[in-house]
Amino acid sequence: MDFKDQIKQFSDRVTTLKDNSHTEEATWNAFITTCIIKLQ
Repeated sequence: MDFKDQIKQFSDRVTTLKDNSHTEEATWNAFITTCIIKLQ
């Protein structure tokens, strides 16, 4: 899977999970950490 596909998949995941992140820690774990890992 190339970078473009990974970003698209991540974008779809954010759209799905955004309403379920009720705390800052949950948001960090679900979105920020995943994004950083994908950028490495």
